[in-house]
Amino acid sequence: TDVTTFVGSPGGGPLSLPDAILGASADLRVLCFYDYSAVINFNRTGRNANVLTQQTVIQSGDVDSLDNEIHLRFAFVPVLDDAGHTAESQPYFFIAVRNVTRGNALLYEAFAYANQPGIPWKTFNHSNGRTYRYTDWQVVDIAPGSASIAVGDTIVLEAIGAGCSQTG
Repeated sequence: TDVTTFVGSPGGGPLSLPDAILGASADLRVLCFYDYSAVINFNRTGRNANVLTQQTVIQSGDVDSLDNEIHLRFAFVPVLDDAGHTAESQPYFFIAVRNVTRGNALLYEAFAYANQPGIPWKTFNHSNGRTYRYTDWQVVDIAPGSASIAVGDTIVLEAIGAGCSQTG
């Protein structure tokens, strides 16, 4: 089963496409910086969670010339079906960046469930009767420092999308 969808618009440019579930009437646009994005757990049902991982080796080109630090940069936007359940049963997302070379040292982590307090959620009431919660694009730029990362280290980004525990 295809659990990850790659959305693309070669030549369309950043923020050029409406989100595939929310549609054109919502203000969310995809393809934050490049021509392709990955959508995890796209339109899935049945109590599931899906993961996408990306691994890379830090190169000298990853050192920012402005501060001579290695920067890890990416962007994400959670779009979660708000099932209206208790917190532990709600759909959620989780993102972690680890340095494999240094014993899977955690460099970044983000987690939230649908409609979690303290998150700047936007609400979209879909014509299908469902309520979706999403945020603006979250741009991550971390420079962990030489004690945590070096050229030649292997870094893994893991992103998980999960449906609610009751019906998926």
